[in-house]
Amino acid sequence: MDPPSPATVRLLRRHNRAIYCIAAAHDGRLVIGSHDGVMLVLSLATGAVEATLAGHTGTQWALCPLTDGTNRLLSGGDGDCAVRLHDLDVAHGGARAETTREYRGHDDAVRAIIELPDGRFASAGDDAAMRIWVLESGARLATLRGHTGNIYALAVVNDDTLVSGGDDETLRVWDTRTYAAVATIETPARVTALLRLTDGTLVSGHSGGVVRLSDWRRREVVGELCGRTDNVRGLAQLPDARLASASDDKTVRIWDVAARACVGVVTAPSPLHCCCVTADGGLAVGCGDGRVLVLGFAWARRSAAVVGWVAVRAAAYGAWA
Repeated sequence: MDPPSPATVRLLRRHNRAIYCIAAAHDGRLVIGSHDGVMLVLSLATGAVEATLAGHTGTQWALCPLTDGTNRLLSGGDGDCAVRLHDLDVAHGGARAETTREYRGHDDAVRAIIELPDGRFASAGDDAAMRIWVLESGARLATLRGHTGNIYALAVVNDDTLVSGGDDETLRVWDTRTYAAVATIETPARVTALLRLTDGTLVSGHSGGVVRLSDWRRREVVGELCGRTDNVRGLAQLPDARLASASDDKTVRIWDVAARACVGVVTAPSPLHCCCVTADGGLAVGCGDGRVLVLGFAWARRSAAVVGWVAVRAAAYGAWA
């Protein structure tokens, strides 16, 4: 499966900025983040740029769609080092949608954002600290310190537990009721991505290309998925419970986690920085050359076979060519 049979390939040529973060919004559209504060809202069906999200001034590293029933999204990056809240209900018709709230307190780039229970969220980044916020009021509830380098990834593993990882080659476990550090798990490489699977397994992507499976309660690694040669930047669980990973080595790999086996590879034309599951069960991937790849899967056959893919070049203005 390398490469897959192409069903449709569309290219948009007006923008050559790398895509560093991508997310599927509550309404099914895609949001992408790039350099110079550029965040675009794309139609998943047509690829049209429907709106620009305003507010940031630097590279966008993190997007977090909210699951509270609203069509809102949090974003973060460098430049202003702020987290911003966006209402996607007003992001239509080519609009420039302004920020509805901002959260300030980080001293360096914001690399990761994740929603917490009870109307809170966590953010973390290059200042080696996590901050816990009240979404609606903007109040900062806590600052969590312990990492000694950049924090690149966050994962909620249950209602009361948050895991962080980054440059210092550790996973740190936090109680989100007391904001106390619970445990530190040493890893052999930088942590560049985190994901909790539906069965509770914690997945971590690392520099050097290894994907590790951990039982965070027992603080031990239960498996490794090998085959990559460069940093793992994105992780996503597909509708059939298989795992997708995106890497600087220009590949998307599909994994059967139970078998610890790679069951498919898609090679892209440039390094891959991020990925997310789309509203229709596909996989959207952001590339270093400004393309967004959308992969479609044959779920009806319970197969990991890629049956189609769409390549588009993200643009600051315009629609798909």
